[in-house]
Amino acid sequence: MIPLKARIYVTVLTMAALAYVSYLYIITDWDSFNWLPFLVFLLLTIVSDSFPVNMPQGGTVSVGFASLFASILLFEPLIVVAIAVLSDIFSLRRER
Repeated sequence: MIPLKARIYVTVLTMAALAYVSYLYIITDWDSFNWLPFLVFLLLTIVSDSFPVNMPQGGTVSVGFASLFASILLFEPLIVVAIAVLSDIFSLRRER
């Protein structure tokens, strides 16, 4: 059983995340949204996330952050959140 403080923390954190995403949805300019760059960056992030780089001292590093950082510079916050979440869901990584 999860302790009461942990359940309260998870509930508050979930509510804050939902409120933030709702706010981002409201402020996003959907009239000027172009789907092609979104899909290109989503595909680029999924592919680059799927091929981890092995480090010499052990461990792995994903190169997907580079395309995610580029999307941070180019898109509105909600679009970047969508790219990050969808790329993590659809990632082809085998080691989880």
